[in-house]
Order: sequence, then C-alpha cells, then structure tokens
Amino acid sequence: MIAQPVFDTARELAASHREISQAVLDEMSNQELKLTYEALLYDWEMWRRPKQILPEGDWKWCLYSAGRGFGKTRTLTEILREAAEGGEHTYTSLIAATSVTMKRTLLHGPAGIFTISPPWFRPKLMSVDEMLVWPKHPVTGVQMICYLMSGEDPDRIRGSEVSLAILDELTTWNRPDEGWRNIDLTLRHGPNPRGVIGVTPKRTGAGVHFSKDLLFGPRGLDGKRRLREDLVIVHGSTTENVSLAANTLRRWEQSYRGTADEMTELEGRLPLEAENALWHLETIDTFRVENIPPGVRIDRVIVSLDPSRSKTGARDLCGNITCAKGSDGHVYIFSDDTMRADPDTWINRGIAVYTRQRADYGIYEANRLGEDNVRLIESRARDAEQRWKPITARGTKRQRAEPIAAEYKAGRVHHVGVFPELEEEQTGWDPDETKESPNRIDALVHGVKELLLDASSTQRPLRVR
Repeated sequence: MIAQPVFDTARELAASHREISQAVLDEMSNQELKLTYEALLYDWEMWRRPKQILPEGDWKWCLYSAGRGFGKTRTLTEILREAAEGGEHTYTSLIAATSVTMKRTLLHGPAGIFTISPPWFRPKLMSVDEMLVWPKHPVTGVQMICYLMSGEDPDRIRGSEVSLAILDELTTWNRPDEGWRNIDLTLRHGPNPRGVIGVTPKRTGAGVHFSKDLLFGPRGLDGKRRLREDLVIVHGSTTENVSLAANTLRRWEQSYRGTADEMTELEGRLPLEAENALWHLETIDTFRVENIPPGVRIDRVIVSLDPSRSKTGARDLCGNITCAKGSDGHVYIFSDDTMRADPDTWINRGIAVYTRQRADYGIYEANRLGEDNVRLIESRARDAEQRWKPITARGTKRQRAEPIAAEYKAGRVHHVGVFPELEEEQTGWDPDETKESPNRIDALVHGVKELLLDASSTQRPLRVR
C-alpha cells in the first residue's frame, strides 16, 4: 500500500504551478515517478466532487438521485472501496439490479470495483460464495467481506448482517419496495450501520410509483406522503460531471432538454405530478368529501371494471372502481378495489364488491376481452343474481378521459375519502407520454361516464336509499 506521504506529495504537485511541479518530477527516480502516478490515479479524494462525499449527519440511508452521467456508479463503488481501506467494516453488501449489471458495471465496468481499486489493495472475487474479499488492513487488521446480490429476487436478500449496504439503481429492481425493506433489516452490524442508494428516478413505467415513494415518502393512512426521517437525499445533474465527454453531453442535452424527461434524466428529480396530467391533486383535494353531504340521496351505485386481459394475472391490473350518482347530479367515488390477478380471481372480486357496495348494476369494458371471459362474467353474475353490462370503449384514452377530468374541475366528481393509488395514477398519467394502460383511470372513466354523461344510463331503474 502506498504510504500517506506519497499521496500528500502527489496532491501538492497537482496543485502547484506547472514549472514547479515539473522541476520536482525531474528530480524523481523512476520508482518515485511510478508511485506518484499511481497515487494520483487512485486518489479519489482528489478527483471527487463535493456532492460525491457522503453528507454529514445522523442518517441511516443516503440516496443519490441524479441524472445520467452524474457519476452515481463511481460514487457508490468508491464509497465501498473507502470502507475497505478505512479498516473498520467487516461485513458489507453490494446489490445490483441484475446479476448481469453486477458483473458488467459494478465489478468490471469503467467505474467498477476492480477498475478503481489500486493494485496494492484490490479485492478477490470468490465466485462460489458470491462475495468480494479485501486484503487485511495493514493497521487495523480488519478484512472486509462484501456480499454480492441482485434485486431480481428480493427474498434472497434476507439473512445477512452488515454495517454498510450499497444499492445500485433500486428503482429498476424486481419489487424494489420489498428489496429495500429486506436490506434495511440487514443493517444491524456495528455501531452505525448505513446504506447508500443510487438511482435515476423513473417518471413512467414500472418504477414510477416506487420512485415517488423513495423521493417523497410513502403515503400514510391519511393519504399524505412522509419522507423517512433517517434518509438524506443528494440530487445531482448530468452537467455537474466535467469529465463527461462533450459529444455525449451534447447528445443527451438534445435528447432530453425541453422534454418531459428533462427533470428525471438530466436533473435526477421527479415531478410529483406528470407534466401533462389531466388531473391535479389540488383539484381532487378541493372537492374531496369525507361523507356524502347532508341532504344528498344516493340514487344509483355501480361497479366499473377495466378487465385485465392477462390469463395468469402477471401483467396489467384489473381496474375496479365503485362510484355512485347523487340526487344533486354529482358522482361520488366510493372505493378502489383494483387488483392484479387472473380472470377467475378478478371476476370474483368484482362480484364481491358488487355485493358489498349493494350496487344497482356493474359495467365492464368488453373490448378484446374474449368470449371465455365474457361467458365467465355472465355465469358468475347469474349465480349471484347480479346485472352486469358490457360497454365498448371508443376513441383514444385521452379522448375518453378529458371529459371526465373536466367534470372533476367543475366540482361534479368527489372522492369519498382518500384513494392513494388511484389518485397517484390520475395525477401521474401523461396521456402523451405514458405507454402503460392506466387501469384504475380506465375503470374510473367508464364509471363516471356511465353515471354522468351517458344518457342511456338514465334509463336504468333507480334505487332510492
């Protein structure tokens, strides 16, 4: 291991005037030059930017939420390397999104452990045991072990006991909330166990809901988000990395600047609401009620389903929204019973919700549903003595949703209580950008349209409560 005075000399030379540093270098032997060069090459303390230094304070988790190219991977691997060279940590863990990412990026990539580690203190990869083992520290005698894991199967993350955990691209893991929870339980070794996370948040797709939970805190029973008290967040932008190739920076700027993805991809930040959202939480909150207003009679209750077309229930959700029309002509949203399930299960859920809510009838979108599923719905409805009506969705999702969003703005649609996942989907859905089907929104739109805008629904028999 290079002695500290060599690092100090190298730093002084780097900070000196060129003529002075050259004069000193000219006096050095080849061995001294080699040591000085290696000291500069592996001296992360000299190269790192202020934001790449772990913040001070009494925290358990540090989240680096940064744009592409900020240097998250290098920051994470250098934190792990610093732990090994500090001689205080015995058991640590490094978790990648996938085993492929672990190998290609975190271990052998340009910012990987084996690339950044100096030859005199480089770990060995124990492939069979899936861990890294560093040499014993020359002063403390501590030998650090790092368990290598992936977020592909959160259940396998359980069991270990570490003092430092490094989590890469957590938002892209399979079931990231469960994975993070399991890792949190492993931080119990030593006097001050800590974890560090690196992400570029997701504005759309599978990771968007967890990204919001991570950056703004999960919703409580009251529907409000609260950030973890033991979490600190460091935001970083793409442009902060002066080492990034100019043509790469220029290409990313051209791709993302001025687009809906600019905030996430370049700044590492996440808008709580989608840029082109049709619904806004302020509007929903303004007209939210805790109970049906005094004097208002509920004339009709329906259960609205946006069926999942997945045979196994592994893909999209089945939207399941109960809504009612009052004597004041307004629509009241009673429940969100959306679920991810196979047809047999989500149909049973719809039948059960119908009974629980004492619905007048139910509706379901029949587009591309399939004859087998239609027959199954009809059969279950007959057995339960319920009435279910197939409807056909016409136009684009935006065209169907805009009139309903307008009814919200006019104050004619009210949420009775808080429906966190529905409201998150409403305010986070960008009809121009989001490719995923907004299942809760689809069920909501069909239900409100049936009660408020579809003249044919007025021909249905009313039930006065």
